[in-house]
Amino acid sequence: MLSSSWEALLRLHRGTYATALFGRYAENTAKLAMIAAVSRNPAKPVTQAHDVAWAARLVEHCIGTLLREADQRVSDNSTEANHKRLLAIIRDGGRLSRSDVTRRSQFLSRREREEILASLIEGGLIVAEQQASATKPATLYRATAASKTPSFKGGTR
Repeated sequence: MLSSSWEALLRLHRGTYATALFGRYAENTAKLAMIAAVSRNPAKPVTQAHDVAWAARLVEHCIGTLLREADQRVSDNSTEANHKRLLAIIRDGGRLSRSDVTRRSQFLSRREREEILASLIEGGLIVAEQQASATKPATLYRATAASKTPSFKGGTR
């Protein structure tokens, strides 16, 4: 049961930064299943199928969380860090006006902010919408669907 699913995950993510995490999928699943068996009966532990299924779900959840957070927060350079930081501001804010984005991103110069916003729009990570107002149209920014993080296609879910 577990053997084919972790091998499929490892094959699916070969060559990515997630390979090391998926490489330990079976090892971590086995350890957690043993802990569940020992906690149920310390004198005579027996690992059962539902222990393995529970452990696999927990390992998948933990790996998924780690990959998602790393994808959103870890950067190779300051430019990428600024892109991710501004994207997080917009994602966390929901729909933000241009002035809200400016106030929350004072760490950027105007030129940097405009370039990053244009890059995020071009990459499809955010959308700029025009909203009519009493004086002049307001620009509102909102994040689109999450970026593609390695997933559990072919996993045990």
